[in-house]
Amino acid sequence: MQKIKKIVFLADFLRFSATSEKPNVTKKSTQWLFRTLQFSLQKVVEQIECEVVWHENGVNSYEYYNVLGIQPDLAGWAAVLNETCDNEELDNITNRDFSNKLVIGCELPEVLCQSFNRNNIIYLDTVASPIRFSEDIINCWRSNHPQIQLQIAKFKYDQSLHYYYANMIRAKFIWANTQTIPTDTALILGQVSDDKSLVDRHSGKFVSLGSYENKITKILNQYPHVLFKAHPYSKQDPFLQKLIESKMFNITCTDTNYYQLLCTDNVEHIYGINSGSITEAEYFNVPATSFKEPLYNIANCALSASTVNTPVEVGHEWLTPHFWSRILSPVLDVKQEGLPNMSHIGFKNTLRRSLNADWNFEQIDKVKV
Repeated sequence: MQKIKKIVFLADFLRFSATSEKPNVTKKSTQWLFRTLQFSLQKVVEQIECEVVWHENGVNSYEYYNVLGIQPDLAGWAAVLNETCDNEELDNITNRDFSNKLVIGCELPEVLCQSFNRNNIIYLDTVASPIRFSEDIINCWRSNHPQIQLQIAKFKYDQSLHYYYANMIRAKFIWANTQTIPTDTALILGQVSDDKSLVDRHSGKFVSLGSYENKITKILNQYPHVLFKAHPYSKQDPFLQKLIESKMFNITCTDTNYYQLLCTDNVEHIYGINSGSITEAEYFNVPATSFKEPLYNIANCALSASTVNTPVEVGHEWLTPHFWSRILSPVLDVKQEGLPNMSHIGFKNTLRRSLNADWNFEQIDKVKV
């Protein structure tokens, strides 16, 4: 491994969105990650400079697209996510931009991670856990460095707590749930159309609910009542909207909070492409089916948590100097004594507030709904 001279923060600087003309949609994610960790890293690695990188600020995303031979746009970004073969030109510019640097990333694309591996560049990457109903949003962490991954595994979140928080929500809606939903109702979930998880791993193209027309038609014929719940940050799905307007099936839209729906006894089954909400349903004892594999396979045991590059759920510890002192100790000289004691700090909703997003969790998190 290379001697580390600098810590660099970056997200997926190749990413486009449906509304962007430049690959700079992750600039805010990069800045957010740096500001979130700036305090802790300053306490742990005082002598190492930090750099925050995004398109046209430390890297040129178009140069990466050029060596990959892919058009720089939303469809090109989807194709990049499926790029797995060795590319000497890519490795050359990756090495030029990131050699002797420790990368701390947010949802790094696999093509970049593989190039880091070939260049012996160490990275840590954070991705969001699909579970969003706990006391706060949970982040997962992974690394290509075996010793760092082992340290991350020691902070693995106790996943049994997901059942605890789900049960507290279920208990609340014994008193508050006034929804009248017919028996034998199925729920179909929408997703944001340019979500990274919707890229098909074979074609390199985005899928949508319309891609699973046969499966959805079967659901509509199987259940006497079907609800469609759009993603809170997305418009209605065109395919489902067309089905609703056709009046051929008993399907209607709902704007009821998803967690409230999970607490409704009459929702028999939940379907979706691969929304994190499908994963959440398990903890509310509601059967759920995904049409597509998840984007990440989150570690569910100590063995998988120790496997290089496997995302591991970590609680609020990752916000503390103690975490980074342990995590970075295999590759950097870190301060281990005299670190601030943050165990007394109340962390509830810290990340929801800092991200300015809650996926509509706040609707049900009030003392009285």
